[in-house]
Amino acid sequence: MEQSLRIKAREALENVCSGTHLERASCYYSPTFEDYVNGIKYHGLEGVRQSVEFYTKIIKNLRFIVQDHVHEGQTVASRFIIEGEILGRRISVDGMVISHFENGLISNDWAVSDSLGIIKQLGLWRCFLIALLHWRTFTIRRPI
Repeated sequence: MEQSLRIKAREALENVCSGTHLERASCYYSPTFEDYVNGIKYHGLEGVRQSVEFYTKIIKNLRFIVQDHVHEGQTVASRFIIEGEILGRRISVDGMVISHFENGLISNDWAVSDSLGIIKQLGLWRCFLIALLHWRTFTIRRPI
């Protein structure tokens, strides 16, 4: 059981969160899933779609590379690297997520990533340009 939860946590990040197999979200996430990511809360499978679409609009060729897992009971903590391209510049940032499972599916995620690392890699003018290009996307996100 322990190994299967680790595998599910890894596959959810590398396949669904990257946007490559978003259609398989229901294989990993509960219909009542709650996602807390960088201060924003998303609900259900629709929330998975909204969260992934937010990131894939900004980060092209998005990849999650899982580096490590810690597992206890029904909870898996994963350390990962996010790679991709924003406005022609390659980025690589660290992140962590704590995933709680119920009935074999992820019911809650609490995730953080190194947002300051993205700013440092892109520079302020690219960050400003992203804000201008995607301002509507930023305004529909609801803080916790």
